[in-house]
Amino acid sequence: MKVSLRKAAALQEAITEAINDINHREFDTLIDVLDEEYPEVALDTEQEKFLKSVEQTMLLMNAKAEIRKLVGEANHTCGINTLLANMKLIENKMELFHSLKGYTPRVKPSAYQKKITRINNNSDSILGNKSVPVSVITENTIDTFSRKYKEVSKEKRELSEKLLELNVGTHIQLPDEVHKVLQKHNIVS
Repeated sequence: MKVSLRKAAALQEAITEAINDINHREFDTLIDVLDEEYPEVALDTEQEKFLKSVEQTMLLMNAKAEIRKLVGEANHTCGINTLLANMKLIENKMELFHSLKGYTPRVKPSAYQKKITRINNNSDSILGNKSVPVSVITENTIDTFSRKYKEVSKEKRELSEKLLELNVGTHIQLPDEVHKVLQKHNIVS
């Protein structure tokens, strides 16, 4: 069975759900033998069910692992791994530029010169506040950060589109035994 990488991801999720269904529904290891005519037979029967559940869980886990291996190989071959590394870099740049564009811009020299003059003229008074904090970042620099944020946002959209194309257009061949396990659990037809 040949599936796209996107379909393979959905299959892995479906396998996880199937494993959870087995674990939550069938792993009851205690039974009441009070009314059992042959308690040992009932216990053995329930143990068989339990062991079949464990076996089915293991088959599903193996199928999921096989799909993961195939997806990993395909991701490497078609360039998705490199694309994801670039995507992470772009996301980090977006975070950086988003925070940098939020800084307060530097005020005009006339604004802080007035404060300096006022403090210097009142040097013998007890005002307490003798500082003039001014941002070192100019309005132009903040505009540059905003522009760069938009640029990397566009790059991210383009990479996301490329990633989608690769996930839909790249296929893996599932082994027959994996296909049979998926069919048995009604994950595929």
